[in-house]
Amino acid sequence: SRPTVVVEGGGSRSRPYVAHIDREDCWDALVSQHLEHLTAVVRTADMKEKLSEINHASDNVIAAFFEAVTTQLRKQWPPVMAAQVDRLAHQLDMSFLGVTMMQMIFEMMTYSTSFVYKAPDGVVVHGRSTEWPSSLLKQISVPIHIYVGGNLRAKAVHWVGCVGFFSVLTPGYSVSINYRSQRRTTVASAVSSICQRMPGFRNFEKVLRGSLQDFHLVGIAKLLEGHVVSTLMVRDLVLRESTYQGACRAVQSAKLCSEVFVLVAGPTNAARYPKTTEAPFTQGVETLDHVPYLVQPAMGSIKYIIYSMNLFWWNGEDGGPDESNDMS
Repeated sequence: SRPTVVVEGGGSRSRPYVAHIDREDCWDALVSQHLEHLTAVVRTADMKEKLSEINHASDNVIAAFFEAVTTQLRKQWPPVMAAQVDRLAHQLDMSFLGVTMMQMIFEMMTYSTSFVYKAPDGVVVHGRSTEWPSSLLKQISVPIHIYVGGNLRAKAVHWVGCVGFFSVLTPGYSVSINYRSQRRTTVASAVSSICQRMPGFRNFEKVLRGSLQDFHLVGIAKLLEGHVVSTLMVRDLVLRESTYQGACRAVQSAKLCSEVFVLVAGPTNAARYPKTTEAPFTQGVETLDHVPYLVQPAMGSIKYIIYSMNLFWWNGEDGGPDESNDMS
């Protein structure tokens, strides 16, 4: 079968970094090398506004609430991933929950456009632009090779500070996610859901509503309900799925804590999932069976996509990675 080609916007021109995602120290060196830039991103007005309440809670009730949420999340997350978040929090002087919510904030900052296209010769091209909201984000966007059990499993352009992935390329498929606005969960229902799962806080609904942003409340509610951050879904695909069909099944059944578009591309076809926070979700799924290309969401221009991309591909029978090639 023909290889899938992935085109990815932004990113460093340096040689790819190595990330062993099944090891606790997976991100230590990468974060350390980019600590100055990553700290600058965390301190931007946008990020500070979203994270300050969580990282610097002074009210005893809110501080206790954060501690309880953290305890619940630790029970849901695989130990290795929880340990990676702990180490990242230590390096950035942040709380566990703060780093967790930062994953969602990064997701909301991916102002980009993804597309898939089947070329006349049958090769499926999977592309992505990056309409960066901040020049700082360019400094923490790096190419990485992802290893599991000592074996190369995938490659990606990665945002330092994330423990999951926005897009990956494996020998069997590629995936990209793009954020879409929350529409289904109201703040009132989010607070109700939080209090149901943490009865001790039922009497503090007004405190929660008055002290936390809507974004926090909706995101925390979904996390407590067992939904996952979309980038962590992509991480799980790398760990568990090796085929296009398996990746599509996993995406379709995933419960996500934010609404995103998901593109999954294989050697001969691709599927676009307008994922809500509910699962399973089958409405509106599109494939390349009847159209030559798929785009999500239509936020960037094709001219911008063409002039702002790096090309990555798998080649050879062993599925080994080739070097990145700057196309700008």
